[in-house]
Amino acid sequence: MGTLSVFSRNLRLKRKQAGMTQSQLAALIGVSVSFIADLEGEKKAPSFQTIDRLSYALDTPVWLFFCENSEIAGHGDDGDALSYRLKKEIGEVVDSILKKG
Repeated sequence: MGTLSVFSRNLRLKRKQAGMTQSQLAALIGVSVSFIADLEGEKKAPSFQTIDRLSYALDTPVWLFFCENSEIAGHGDDGDALSYRLKKEIGEVVDSILKKG
């Protein structure tokens, strides 16, 4: 799964967990509803500023948007294994961004 796919899936998941519609989230961070739909639909990539705003609005750490297993982060007894996998995934995302940059 690509970085944008992971981000889009996690954004949708975290928005729904927060009980928000796309319209409510868009209003909260000052963007259009279509922009949120495009982010969730993998049609647009967010800027760092947008990611920061989403993180604040959804009360979600930025790194969680980029983790394959974000739905289980912070749950269960596999903390060390999960921590290792999350750090590895974050490192891969940062590396891919730096290579493109």
